[in-house]
Amino acid sequence: MKNLLYILGCCSVVIGAINGVSAGIAVRFEAPEYTVNGSGEFTVRVVIDGDDQVPGFQPIANGLFHFGVKVSFTPAQVETNRESLEVVATLDYSGLVPGAAVEIGDGFLSSKGNIILSTPTSQPFLENILFALTFANRAPVGSQYELQLSSAASLPSETLFLDGKGKPLDDTVTFGSGSVTVLPDDTFEPPLLDIRFFPPHSVELLYSVEVGRDYFIEISEDLVAWENLFQVPRNDGSVLVEITPGPKYFRLKTFGKQLPDSNSCCDPSLNARL
Repeated sequence: MKNLLYILGCCSVVIGAINGVSAGIAVRFEAPEYTVNGSGEFTVRVVIDGDDQVPGFQPIANGLFHFGVKVSFTPAQVETNRESLEVVATLDYSGLVPGAAVEIGDGFLSSKGNIILSTPTSQPFLENILFALTFANRAPVGSQYELQLSSAASLPSETLFLDGKGKPLDDTVTFGSGSVTVLPDDTFEPPLLDIRFFPPHSVELLYSVEVGRDYFIEISEDLVAWENLFQVPRNDGSVLVEITPGPKYFRLKTFGKQLPDSNSCCDPSLNARL
């Protein structure tokens, strides 16, 4: 039996702090694990979390003015190029010039960008996704490898992270990593996703179903601990969920009896945010 897990989405985010714990800023991949079939491609999204003590992704206090992130990888396992990088439009500038700065070398790609400077009323960046980057897998089936994030600073004294008021943030920023698992080529198509939010406390998940497969939905508040929403297959393609305030993530687990045994995890192409 093949067990396929797909991250489906998340709901509202509550901004706050944990008493007695100093908040930090985290730059990490939107998902901690990715899968790719054979020599296919996969896309990762790099996010900045303004408070790593609160579940979900929080904006930077006072917004973000400038960033600089390096993605490191092993060239024998995976490849990418400049054209595969898509910086979020708000930060897609290098000084006064449109287009964030990009450097690519043996085993790394880095980008530095800022908000538009030619508009006096420009506002700092208050979202979370910094950029998306597509890779082409070169590792054999069954392999697992790491992608590592770090500062794109060329010199130890270089400041890359500035908030909307010009305050340096580099000393408070930590960087994460992500793993990639290579699966056999498979003709199975991931379910399509539609998430609908019905204020104040309901979410409807809609997904396409395939005859011969069973579908289960799980819920999490931190992408680590997961709970089943129901114990029997839900094969009608929809479910209405009552939620409490705070971040909520959902994933669809699907089983197909005619597929060989294999392990997989999260397909970021199905990520969605309300």
